[in-house]
Amino acid sequence: MLEIRNMTKSYGEQLVVNNVSFVAEDGKVTGFVGSNGSGKSTALYCALGLMKTNSGRAYFDGIPYEGLQSPIETVGSVLDIKIEDYNRSAINHLNAFAAVYGIPKSRVLEVLNIAGISSIKNMDIKSMSAGMRKRLSVATALLADPHNLILDEPFHGLDADGIRWMRDLCKYYARRGGAVLLSSNTISEIANVADNLVIIAHGNILQQTTTKEFIEFYSQYASVRVITPEPEKLLDIMQSQYRECTVTKVVHKNDDVQAGTAFVINNADITSLSQSFANKQLITYQINNEHIPLEDAYLAMTAKHARFVSMPTSAYKSMENGATAQTQYMQQQQMQYVQTQPAQPVQPAQPTQPTQPTQPTARHSQQYRQSQYDQQQYAHPQFAQSLKEQKTQYIPQSQQSIQGEAR
Repeated sequence: MLEIRNMTKSYGEQLVVNNVSFVAEDGKVTGFVGSNGSGKSTALYCALGLMKTNSGRAYFDGIPYEGLQSPIETVGSVLDIKIEDYNRSAINHLNAFAAVYGIPKSRVLEVLNIAGISSIKNMDIKSMSAGMRKRLSVATALLADPHNLILDEPFHGLDADGIRWMRDLCKYYARRGGAVLLSSNTISEIANVADNLVIIAHGNILQQTTTKEFIEFYSQYASVRVITPEPEKLLDIMQSQYRECTVTKVVHKNDDVQAGTAFVINNADITSLSQSFANKQLITYQINNEHIPLEDAYLAMTAKHARFVSMPTSAYKSMENGATAQTQYMQQQQMQYVQTQPAQPVQPAQPTQPTQPTQPTARHSQQYRQSQYDQQQYAHPQFAQSLKEQKTQYIPQSQQSIQGEAR
């Protein structure tokens, strides 16, 4: 288990991590998600004793990092890919680490196989791709068969096969009973593997929840997508029978039927709409529920905390004053989101006494068992903590309201 408790870190007057508290539970994969500059990596560096905190600390299985008898057996980490000697081969790099910590060479061969790089073990690191180096860094972290894992941006540089390998590896280590903490600025990839989510912005925790509950909460804003060759007839039906709904004309997506006119209808039930369209003999080429993409839900939640807002050239040229264009554009972007209740940082946990360390097991000895790695699907247990509701309604930016919308 990894617990970060009341951690604060600043660089001079700049507060980077603000009284952050959360727990990465044993047996679960926890996603630590935030945009660039949100404080994710700083919090992890502080947790591992690589940076000094202003206050607070991290506990691994109930023990501060500096108090661990064998840190490499307690937690394996990949924070960035920094390798001292790029002229070494992969196997020589791993053998050098193994020699320092008294790890048998047989374990080196095991982690090469787990990382899928045994076929390139003699390749110089300088000749490896980013994905190969990522696998090598993970293999290094697994040398001592650690109980917990911390991986910063674990999917960066990996191809499709590598991404699937990383998911399976994280699920496997969680299934063994350890805590797996993944940090990323891309929620869609983390959500495919994480049981729990911790969302951070500007050094503050915005939300702690399960991935399932996060998705279900924002799924309540599902809309109905309709494509019809009779747009005026559809608007008449909506005006007469569904005045509480909002009808928005949208562009066709790549997987849409490429004919007719496409609409998105909010606050509507697809069963009721289908029956009404059939009764009125409205021709429909396509009708389906459309849920908010996970990335859009995340952006809706963190819109007020965005640090970097890119402005397309078309928007810049349309501004009269180029000097204020960026500020104007950021204000327009924030208006794309309607928040009925601003997201408030979760109140930090009250300081408690460190939990008692677990009894030593074979894992804590100098015997490094083979991981018995496999790719079986990991069934996630139900997480008991209830979602702290964020009353946030998202209006997709790509939708353009038309004058004939039903109100």
